[in-house]
Amino acid sequence: MDWIDEYNFIVGTYESFIIGYKFNHETREFTLAFTDEAHSGSVRALATGGKYLLSSGSDENIKIYNLRNNKEFGSLHHSEGLVRSMVFFDSRYLFTASDDHNLYVLKTGSWKLEKTLFKHQSPVTDVSIHPSGKLALSIGDDQKLVTWNLIKGRSAYITNLRERPDLVKWSPKGDHYFVGFCKHIDIYSVETTEILYSLQVSGRS
Repeated sequence: MDWIDEYNFIVGTYESFIIGYKFNHETREFTLAFTDEAHSGSVRALATGGKYLLSSGSDENIKIYNLRNNKEFGSLHHSEGLVRSMVFFDSRYLFTASDDHNLYVLKTGSWKLEKTLFKHQSPVTDVSIHPSGKLALSIGDDQKLVTWNLIKGRSAYITNLRERPDLVKWSPKGDHYFVGFCKHIDIYSVETTEILYSLQVSGRS
Protein backbone atom coordinates (compact mmCIF):
# COMPACT_ATOMS: atom_id res chain seq x y z
CA MET A 1 0.00 0.00 0.00
CA ASP A 2 1.29 3.48 -0.83
CA TRP A 3 -0.23 6.81 0.22
CA ILE A 4 -0.51 9.43 -2.52
CA ASP A 5 -1.96 12.37 -0.58
CA GLU A 6 -4.57 12.86 2.12
CA TYR A 7 -7.33 11.70 -0.24
CA ASN A 8 -5.83 8.74 -2.06
CA PHE A 9 -4.04 5.47 -1.61
CA ILE A 10 -2.99 2.69 -3.95
CA VAL A 11 -2.56 -1.05 -3.42
CA GLY A 12 -0.80 -3.67 -5.51
CA THR A 13 -2.18 -7.20 -5.51
CA TYR A 14 -0.84 -10.71 -5.95
CA GLU A 15 -3.28 -11.03 -8.86
CA SER A 16 -1.33 -8.43 -10.94
CA PHE A 17 -3.65 -5.44 -10.39
CA ILE A 18 -3.00 -1.99 -8.99
CA ILE A 19 -6.08 -0.41 -7.42
CA GLY A 20 -6.51 3.23 -6.48
CA TYR A 21 -9.01 4.62 -3.97
CA LYS A 22 -10.13 8.09 -2.93
CA PHE A 23 -11.07 8.87 0.66
CA ASN A 24 -13.94 11.24 1.46
CA HIS A 25 -13.34 12.93 4.82
CA GLU A 26 -16.98 13.93 5.18
CA THR A 27 -18.51 10.49 4.65
CA ARG A 28 -15.42 8.62 5.94
CA GLU A 29 -15.72 6.26 2.99
CA PHE A 30 -13.42 5.01 0.26
CA THR A 31 -14.46 5.03 -3.38
CA LEU A 32 -12.77 3.25 -6.27
CA ALA A 33 -10.73 5.67 -8.41
CA PHE A 34 -9.07 3.32 -10.91
CA THR A 35 -7.87 -0.22 -11.54
CA ASP A 36 -5.33 -1.59 -13.98
CA GLU A 37 -3.92 -5.04 -14.67
CA ALA A 38 -0.37 -3.76 -14.59
CA HIS A 39 1.58 -7.01 -14.75
CA SER A 40 1.42 -10.65 -15.77
CA GLY A 41 2.36 -11.61 -12.21
CA SER A 42 2.17 -10.18 -8.71
CA VAL A 43 2.89 -6.53 -7.94
CA ARG A 44 6.15 -6.36 -5.97
CA ALA A 45 6.70 -2.64 -5.34
CA LEU A 46 4.98 0.73 -5.70
CA ALA A 47 6.42 4.25 -5.55
CA THR A 48 4.89 7.70 -5.94
CA GLY A 49 6.55 11.03 -6.59
CA GLY A 50 4.62 14.13 -7.62
CA LYS A 51 2.27 13.15 -10.44
CA TYR A 52 3.98 9.80 -11.05
CA LEU A 53 3.14 6.30 -9.88
CA LEU A 54 5.51 3.43 -10.65
CA SER A 55 4.63 -0.24 -10.32
CA SER A 56 7.14 -3.10 -10.36
CA GLY A 57 5.97 -6.65 -10.95
CA SER A 58 7.25 -10.20 -10.77
CA ASP A 59 7.28 -10.10 -14.58
CA GLU A 60 10.32 -7.76 -14.19
CA ASN A 61 8.46 -4.85 -15.80
CA ILE A 62 8.15 -1.36 -14.30
CA LYS A 63 5.10 0.60 -15.44
CA ILE A 64 4.83 4.41 -15.23
CA TYR A 65 1.46 6.06 -14.58
CA ASN A 66 0.32 9.68 -14.58
CA LEU A 67 -1.82 10.18 -11.46
CA ARG A 68 -3.46 13.27 -12.92
CA ASN A 69 -5.39 11.14 -15.39
CA ASN A 70 -4.68 7.64 -13.97
CA LYS A 71 -3.20 6.53 -17.29
CA GLU A 72 -0.15 4.41 -18.08
CA PHE A 73 2.28 6.15 -20.40
CA GLY A 74 5.55 4.26 -20.32
CA SER A 75 7.84 1.69 -18.75
CA LEU A 76 11.41 1.39 -17.48
CA HIS A 77 14.00 -1.14 -18.64
CA HIS A 78 17.18 -0.14 -16.78
CA SER A 79 17.38 -3.25 -14.59
CA GLU A 80 18.30 -6.81 -15.58
CA GLY A 81 16.27 -8.37 -12.78
CA LEU A 82 13.22 -8.03 -10.60
CA VAL A 83 12.97 -4.65 -8.85
CA ARG A 84 11.96 -5.31 -5.25
CA SER A 85 11.92 -1.77 -3.88
CA MET A 86 11.52 1.73 -5.32
CA VAL A 87 11.55 5.12 -3.63
CA PHE A 88 11.47 8.72 -4.82
CA PHE A 89 13.53 11.47 -3.24
CA ASP A 90 11.96 14.93 -3.38
CA SER A 91 10.03 13.80 -6.50
CA ARG A 92 13.22 14.51 -8.49
CA TYR A 93 15.04 11.18 -8.34
CA LEU A 94 13.94 7.56 -8.32
CA PHE A 95 15.98 4.87 -6.55
CA THR A 96 15.37 1.22 -7.40
CA ALA A 97 16.72 -1.94 -5.73
CA SER A 98 17.18 -4.89 -8.05
CA ASP A 99 17.78 -8.63 -8.08
CA ASP A 100 20.78 -7.97 -10.34
CA HIS A 101 22.66 -6.79 -7.17
CA ASN A 102 22.49 -3.10 -8.13
CA LEU A 103 20.92 0.12 -6.94
CA TYR A 104 19.90 2.50 -9.71
CA VAL A 105 19.32 6.24 -9.58
CA LEU A 106 17.10 7.76 -12.29
CA LYS A 107 16.06 11.33 -13.02
CA THR A 108 12.31 11.77 -12.63
CA GLY A 109 10.53 12.77 -15.83
CA SER A 110 13.28 12.01 -18.32
CA TRP A 111 13.89 8.66 -16.57
CA LYS A 112 17.55 8.93 -17.53
CA LEU A 113 19.84 6.59 -15.61
CA GLU A 114 22.09 8.87 -13.53
CA LYS A 115 24.05 6.35 -11.45
CA THR A 116 24.48 2.63 -10.83
CA LEU A 117 25.57 1.72 -7.30
CA PHE A 118 27.11 -1.72 -6.76
CA LYS A 119 28.23 -3.24 -3.46
CA HIS A 120 25.85 -6.10 -2.68
CA GLN A 121 26.72 -9.65 -3.67
CA SER A 122 23.10 -10.77 -3.97
CA PRO A 123 19.65 -9.28 -4.74
CA VAL A 124 19.06 -5.86 -3.18
CA THR A 125 15.74 -6.01 -1.34
CA ASP A 126 15.12 -2.50 0.04
CA VAL A 127 16.46 1.05 -0.08
CA SER A 128 15.75 4.17 1.97
CA ILE A 129 16.94 7.75 1.44
CA HIS A 130 17.97 10.07 4.29
CA PRO A 131 15.77 13.20 4.58
CA SER A 132 18.79 15.33 3.60
CA GLY A 133 19.27 13.38 0.37
CA LYS A 134 22.95 12.94 1.21
CA LEU A 135 22.82 9.34 2.45
CA ALA A 136 21.04 6.14 1.57
CA LEU A 137 20.71 2.73 3.18
CA SER A 138 20.24 -0.56 1.34
CA ILE A 139 19.85 -4.17 2.40
CA GLY A 140 20.17 -7.42 0.50
CA ASP A 141 19.93 -11.18 0.66
CA ASP A 142 23.68 -11.16 1.39
CA GLN A 143 22.77 -9.99 4.93
CA LYS A 144 24.57 -6.69 4.44
CA LEU A 145 23.43 -3.19 5.36
CA VAL A 146 25.19 -0.68 3.11
CA THR A 147 25.41 3.02 3.91
CA TRP A 148 25.80 5.11 0.76
CA ASN A 149 27.34 8.57 0.40
CA LEU A 150 25.13 10.01 -2.33
CA ILE A 151 27.26 13.13 -2.68
CA LYS A 152 30.26 11.04 -3.74
CA GLY A 153 28.17 8.26 -5.28
CA ARG A 154 29.83 5.39 -3.44
CA SER A 155 29.47 3.20 -0.38
CA ALA A 156 30.63 4.67 2.92
CA TYR A 157 30.13 1.79 5.34
CA ILE A 158 29.04 -1.85 5.31
CA THR A 159 27.45 -3.62 8.27
CA ASN A 160 27.27 -7.42 8.33
CA LEU A 161 23.94 -8.50 9.79
CA ARG A 162 23.33 -11.78 11.63
CA GLU A 163 20.26 -12.68 9.58
CA ARG A 164 18.52 -11.73 6.36
CA PRO A 165 16.72 -8.37 6.71
CA ASP A 166 13.30 -7.59 5.25
CA LEU A 167 13.20 -3.79 5.30
CA VAL A 168 15.18 -0.66 6.11
CA LYS A 169 13.84 2.83 6.83
CA TRP A 170 15.14 6.18 8.06
CA SER A 171 13.32 8.01 10.82
CA PRO A 172 11.57 11.28 9.77
CA LYS A 173 14.38 13.41 11.27
CA GLY A 174 17.14 11.15 10.00
CA ASP A 175 18.76 10.63 13.40
CA HIS A 176 17.77 6.96 13.59
CA TYR A 177 17.18 4.11 11.19
CA PHE A 178 15.26 0.86 11.43
CA VAL A 179 16.11 -2.59 10.12
CA GLY A 180 13.28 -5.13 10.12
CA PHE A 181 13.70 -8.89 10.31
CA CYS A 182 11.31 -11.82 10.46
CA LYS A 183 10.74 -11.62 14.23
CA HIS A 184 12.18 -8.28 15.36
CA ILE A 185 12.97 -4.69 14.40
CA ASP A 186 16.31 -3.11 15.38
CA ILE A 187 16.51 0.65 15.91
CA TYR A 188 19.94 2.19 15.34
CA SER A 189 21.48 5.51 16.31
CA VAL A 190 23.09 7.36 13.40
CA GLU A 191 25.63 8.95 15.75
CA THR A 192 26.96 5.68 17.15
CA THR A 193 25.66 3.17 14.51
CA GLU A 194 24.75 0.95 17.48
CA ILE A 195 21.42 -0.72 18.21
CA LEU A 196 19.42 1.31 20.73
CA TYR A 197 16.35 -0.92 20.90
CA SER A 198 15.23 -4.26 19.54
CA LEU A 199 11.47 -4.75 19.28
CA GLN A 200 10.05 -8.26 19.08
CA VAL A 201 7.18 -8.80 16.63
CA SER A 202 4.81 -11.72 16.20
CA GLY A 203 5.18 -11.94 12.41
CA ARG A 204 7.23 -10.56 9.55
CA SER A 205 8.15 -6.91 10.17
